[in-house]
Amino acid sequence: MTLEDSTRHCKNCGAPLDAEFCSRCGQRDLDFRRDWRGLTSEFFSSMFNLDGRVPRGIFELLFRPGYNAKLFLEGKRVSQIPPLRLFLFSSLIYFIWLTSGASISIAEGIAEGIADEMIEESGLENDESTSDRGLAEKLENPDAIMAEFNNWLPRVFLLSVPALALVTRFLFRKQEFALLEHLIVAMQLLTFVMLWRLLSSAIAWLSSFVSQPISDHIEDVLAIWILLYPIFALRRIFALSWPKSIVATLFLVPLFVTLFGIGVAAVMVLAIWIS
Repeated sequence: MTLEDSTRHCKNCGAPLDAEFCSRCGQRDLDFRRDWRGLTSEFFSSMFNLDGRVPRGIFELLFRPGYNAKLFLEGKRVSQIPPLRLFLFSSLIYFIWLTSGASISIAEGIAEGIADEMIEESGLENDESTSDRGLAEKLENPDAIMAEFNNWLPRVFLLSVPALALVTRFLFRKQEFALLEHLIVAMQLLTFVMLWRLLSSAIAWLSSFVSQPISDHIEDVLAIWILLYPIFALRRIFALSWPKSIVATLFLVPLFVTLFGIGVAAVMVLAIWIS
């Protein structure tokens, strides 16, 4: 047997192998006929990127504000979870939780408020016109309205990424950050909000078995971190002083919440109209 015969080659591109992964195409040298567990691991890794970066990356995202985004923007991408992948995966889990009925959705409170306001403004109690009666009939079926609302709400979250990116670009327009970099920052911030909401709701749910008042207080206390998080994140990412970071957060959070609220209200009106 010659040296060339004994050299392992990549089954995908034919390049010589001197490690577990091909240096040319990146494919793993794996014989699935003898290592089905490795093949299963490779499948889930390629689908969901389930490797050591995930628990470390999520922990850093939740408790080290702006750290992941800072490293990613500095070019250290291999060690980080791709922001778009994490955002989409977190959005999927978040909306499954949001629409599962496991929690009281904020959207339902908004829906009830908008519906009550529309009733008062149009005088539906007296059924004064045909259009009012049609609207009244739609409001009598809240399940259909919420189904349409939940169908359109993810679009608001997706649109909130470029909206937040435009706001941060306006705030930090003197710094040399491209719009794509602001999109990455926006995805990281919104991913944090979704994951923190999931984590705090899970902690509150577990504590409710001990005491419901304690559970309510825990959720309120954990919500404070959502308000403080942007101060630390913006300071780290954009190299701001503490006063500038606080002022930027005081401007950014209310503006974004207002824009997001307008989007949610528009979706609710649309859901009532097409339901």
